Amino acid sequence: MSFDPALKERFGTFLRAESARQAMGVTQKTLDSLAQHHCMLRVQTEDGIELYPELQYNESGSIEPRLTQILQTLLPVAADSWTVLYWLTTPLAPYGGRTPSELCKEGTAAEAQAMFVRAQRDAAAWKWLR
Repeated sequence: MSFDPALKERFGTFLRAESARQAMGVTQKTLDSLAQHHCMLRVQTEDGIELYPELQYNESGSIEPRLTQILQTLLPVAADSWTVLYWLTTPLAPYGGRTPSELCKEGTAAEAQAMFVRAQRDAAAWKWLR
């Protein structure tokens, strides 16, 4: 499977289900449950392949807890999971071009909280658009 280089640059790498399970040390049932309950991000390609963006994992192989809060806010109201992935990888000028995913993983607690507030605001707007 190959992606357009611009997409790979924006999103980074993806894990297939088997690799995601191994990284987290969970079963397929648990992986599916995490995605269904919006505790992790899973996207699907046009040809039906389910992928897990690596940007959501922390160094220990778990889902970054600060991102989980954002995923649980955005995924229920987003058009699809790709919309949330674009949201997480949008460079933000007020933060020196860093993305919400970077700020949640590497930023201060205040920056991560600001991303959660931004997610709440955007989720409210997305609900209105539906």
